[in-house]
Amino acid sequence: MTLSNAMPADRGAAAIAAFTLHSPDSGPFAFAPTRGVALAAMLRHAACQAALGQPDAAETELFVAGHVQGGPPQERISYLPLPDIALRADGLVRHVMLAAPAAQRRQLQAVAKSLCDAVLTNMQGQPVARLKPAADDDDVVAAYLQRPAGECVLTSVTPVVLPGFDERRSDKALKLFQRCLRQAGIREEDVIAVKFIDRTPWPGTKPATAYDRPQHCERFTCRHIQVMCRDWPAGPAVLGAGRFRGLGLLACGTNHAT
Repeated sequence: MTLSNAMPADRGAAAIAAFTLHSPDSGPFAFAPTRGVALAAMLRHAACQAALGQPDAAETELFVAGHVQGGPPQERISYLPLPDIALRADGLVRHVMLAAPAAQRRQLQAVAKSLCDAVLTNMQGQPVARLKPAADDDDVVAAYLQRPAGECVLTSVTPVVLPGFDERRSDKALKLFQRCLRQAGIREEDVIAVKFIDRTPWPGTKPATAYDRPQHCERFTCRHIQVMCRDWPAGPAVLGAGRFRGLGLLACGTNHAT
């Protein structure tokens, strides 16, 4: 199983667990990246089912499902389908990742252990895919974790849902992006520049409007972005209102913005 204790102990390094996807009978499987929200929902549901009956079920529900009845936001898991930008490089999803703050490493590992060989089901209860732990040296997983020291350019693989509607105004889009940074715990001084782009260079990606969104994000602006940054925290780079549900995933492929 790929876990974040194999990564450098950088500032804010996330805890992670990664899986490969297979058909329910363990054969080949691939999922459309534009429907990643549905896949993230199936993964979240499987995690919630695995948490039922545990002694600390109420606390686990907050962490696994993100259910909060008032009060401050709770630490929770991001469910991240990983389009293939490294091995087959066709953009199809054959891997998923769970990510959480480093302080929740033990909780995340417990959830990940309960999901080994789990079967994901759709809303009709039909089996869709089976989870198997990803190898520690998995190329697709590594593509979302590796970044050069110092400055790099992160470009969205799945579009970022800005926490609001930008009214097609660049100044408002920038303010919403800054809110994304604060919500994700990223220091604004670590961002050198941001560029909103119509298409991304990653293989198999589509325009931002082609991607399904969680219901609570449907009224928000969805954009592909490119971020020139320095010293971004180790772990997957994920931003926006859809960051817990499979959207807003970025990867570093170049030190120069396009």
